[in-house]
Amino acid sequence: DHIELFEQPCHMDDWDAAKAVSEISPVPMMLDESIYGPAEIERAAATGSARFVKLKLMKAGSLENLAAQLERIRELGMEPVLGNGVAADPGCWMESCVARTHITNAGEQNGFLKPHRGLFADPIRVERGSMILTPGRPALIGDADLDALSAETLRVAA
Repeated sequence: DHIELFEQPCHMDDWDAAKAVSEISPVPMMLDESIYGPAEIERAAATGSARFVKLKLMKAGSLENLAAQLERIRELGMEPVLGNGVAADPGCWMESCVARTHITNAGEQNGFLKPHRGLFADPIRVERGSMILTPGRPALIGDADLDALSAETLRVAA
């Protein structure tokens, strides 16, 4: 009774499986990895594969495209969800600015919480589970701090 949705249970390219799952599941499904732009949004609506569609700024390419795609999802009878769990604070901040006027549910712009140090001089505040956006454009950290963040080399064996 308290589960709002479940996310991307099938492979991103398996639209038939997504449709089959959505037809039998009592919990509404959300597509995420299957969605790259307007064509996939239209396909999700045409096939009835999901009630929720998640977008990310990095896939939309611009704030204007993101806003238009969020509205199109709603026009097609689905519910848009917004957020990127691996975006840094600038991306999360930009998505949240769009979410203010285009999203009616909880955003998933939480990537800024994961690094030890963010890119904003004044970190995004969180109060009682909500991001607090202050007026104006956030300032970035100074060059010395940026250099410190980029000084480490990480090698990952294949």
